[in-house]
Amino acid sequence: MSGEECREEFQESRRETLKRFRVELERSLERSDLLNTSDLTVLQAFVLYIVCGRCDKQGPDTRRLTEVAIKIAFQNNLHRDGLELNISPFEVEIRRRLWWQICILDVRTAEDNGSDPHILSTSFTTRYPSNINDASLHPDMSEMPEDNPGRTEMSFTLVRFEGSNFARRLVFSDKFCQENSYEILSAPEKCLAINKFREQIERKYLSHLDKSIPLDFITAASIRLILVKLKLTVKKPRTRQNQHLIMQHSFRRTCVETLERARLLRQYEKGKQWTWLFQTYLEWDALSYLFINLSLVPVDDDVHLAWAAASEIYDYWKTHSDVCLDRRWRNIEDLRSRALHARDLVQREPSVFATLRVDSFNSDHGESNRLDTVDIDTPVQGTSISKPEVVSQVLHGEDVTQSLDIPSAGTGCQWSAGIFERYFQVLDSEHDLQNSWL
Repeated sequence: MSGEECREEFQESRRETLKRFRVELERSLERSDLLNTSDLTVLQAFVLYIVCGRCDKQGPDTRRLTEVAIKIAFQNNLHRDGLELNISPFEVEIRRRLWWQICILDVRTAEDNGSDPHILSTSFTTRYPSNINDASLHPDMSEMPEDNPGRTEMSFTLVRFEGSNFARRLVFSDKFCQENSYEILSAPEKCLAINKFREQIERKYLSHLDKSIPLDFITAASIRLILVKLKLTVKKPRTRQNQHLIMQHSFRRTCVETLERARLLRQYEKGKQWTWLFQTYLEWDALSYLFINLSLVPVDDDVHLAWAAASEIYDYWKTHSDVCLDRRWRNIEDLRSRALHARDLVQREPSVFATLRVDSFNSDHGESNRLDTVDIDTPVQGTSISKPEVVSQVLHGEDVTQSLDIPSAGTGCQWSAGIFERYFQVLDSEHDLQNSWL
């Protein structure tokens, strides 16, 4: 509900309404003896409160509340599959749905806070819920319903459950992987795993959906966005030894795809009743990295497409006052200014930048990125940029009119120290501020 809709419906601001509802709900949870409850309806209400609270900047401490929800879940044996507990088929299914929603919260809050999830894969046996419609469930049923291989009311939820569970293997620490007996993968191996997982999801769920149905559209668009953001997360350079990766064509294209898919999902009017789930996920990272890439490599075949994607997202978020007040927006403004400066210089003096030569292993043929299959710790061979000192001045916003006779030499990693330092400042800020891929 927008601020205007809230004012019209409740005659008060959205912030005031949320605060009033939050206070009353917390009082109700206290009266229900939440910490000691065995009533799963109370726990369901609590989990819904946390889910909604993540979308409220003035909301509760969702990290702490998620830990509480996990504790209550274990107290009630939700981590054990219901088939082990001699309970009714209906209870088995409801417990599975609740447990996996808590698992999603655990993953999201961990990523939000730069930590690892609390739940270990070895600590639970609870299976995914069945892919069935709610009409197939009844409290008195005597047998578990069979999975439907096609589209159901649970498709959206199951896609999110499986996506979050898959992400546990890719985006958290090596220590977390070891504790869960996950294989520790290199970045290229993670990209290949993402491609394989997408194929599975497309075949298992998305191929049965009808994009003309709003929830089906949201289901497909959201998981595809999640997976490309996962790919961006594993591709982005984290050390100065592999900072050259941000210059690669495939990295640019991943940033552009992230922005395009985010725009597609956000602007889908028929899905507004579900897209609030994704409103907390601003594309700070993709937009920052794309502006850095456009500063470093302002000449390329798809530079116009990249600028179109960056400008559309930038113009959209610029109209949101709460976004512009965020300190990350200053990074966006600065990086955009540098990219514009480089673009203007190319237009005035085309000889200053030579076109980046992309090797055959960085070219894409087919659905998957070739970068995903190469050792991304290996520097790109054959990449050349002309007039390195001039470019360095461009990236720092300096006057270059007196420097145009500098001979061509060097590589991007030699002349781009300033912009790479800016990149690592952006990267460091992600540890302090929410930047979720979900």
